[in-house]
Amino acid sequence: MNRRDAVLMTASTLAAGFSLAALPGTARAASLKRRLVGTWSLVSARNQSANGAHSSGFGGSEKGLLILDASGHVSLMILGGARRRFAGGDRLRGTAEENQAAVAGTLAYFGTWTVDSKTRVLTFKITASSFANFDGSTQLRPIVSLTDQEMHWHNPTPTSGASAEIVWRRAR
Repeated sequence: MNRRDAVLMTASTLAAGFSLAALPGTARAASLKRRLVGTWSLVSARNQSANGAHSSGFGGSEKGLLILDASGHVSLMILGGARRRFAGGDRLRGTAEENQAAVAGTLAYFGTWTVDSKTRVLTFKITASSFANFDGSTQLRPIVSLTDQEMHWHNPTPTSGASAEIVWRRAR
């Protein structure tokens, strides 16, 4: 090996070493995103008011699905178990009470998502939602805990004025 080859080899080794030194943060971000990708089923959705009282934001017995795909798309749907069938059987001709209960017991949206590995905050950029006020908005969801099978996030500013604690379990 001549001197020129030795210098090039040393320089290449140093460059690779510097690249690897930068890897932990990048790997950490990729690892957290990989852990979040998938389909999640709702376990619970609880609101806590300023005075500490707990309630359901969807009327109880909620069911929901959260899909976080690897390309950065999100789809979320939460339906309250207290929703009732419309007496007339036509969703376009419900009574005022039926329509109000349907809206209060439903939240759905889709858009894109990212996660900050340092702060562990999910960011949703909502394209469209069943609650039109969310259309075009950015929503932040700090992750409280995450295991391979369960995710718990906090929503500090839901529209109800209370903070919300949402728990998801990986769908099977």
